[in-house]
Amino acid sequence: MNRTIMFAGPSAVGKTFIADELMRRYPGEFEQAKLYTTRLPRDGEIATDRIFLSEEEFEKKRKDGDFIVAEEFGGNWYGFTEESITPKGKHLLVNIWPWLAEQFSKLDHVLIIGMMPREDWEQLLVARMKSRGDTPETIEKRKKLIQKDINDLVDQRQYVEKSGKMFSIYDDQAIPEDIIPWIEEKLNL
Repeated sequence: MNRTIMFAGPSAVGKTFIADELMRRYPGEFEQAKLYTTRLPRDGEIATDRIFLSEEEFEKKRKDGDFIVAEEFGGNWYGFTEESITPKGKHLLVNIWPWLAEQFSKLDHVLIIGMMPREDWEQLLVARMKSRGDTPETIEKRKKLIQKDINDLVDQRQYVEKSGKMFSIYDDQAIPEDIIPWIEEKLNL
């Protein structure tokens, strides 16, 4: 049975990293959901989980009712279509906003992975944002949004734990040592 694995957490916590790592370790077992966005690609970014649209293209899809969820975040629009979060023969990996955990916990065959940075998150997440090329201005904007995502994840904890597990991201080892083994066990990989 194919599962939908949803990663909920703030920017730079490692959601895309873990999806890429699972796809690298298990070729043919996973696919990534496509998130539509008006955000411009970062310099050198090869996004396997994003479909970049102009604001006009996005707005047309939104008005046509193509998105099951579409929200503005950090000055850009993001949205999922029903098709983009439906597995097609493989386990599906999806990055979600923490506030969507309740809504997505109602779907069949979903595992939600909550990724909560420790209280002194700023040093770890800012270093990650810098390493992926985010500008100082972008980092400052994201820091405010990160706190909102953390608060939302706390509020959604019961839905995460109903459909999966909440993990603490304390350093770069949390993903390979804690999260990936848990997913491997749940999916019998």
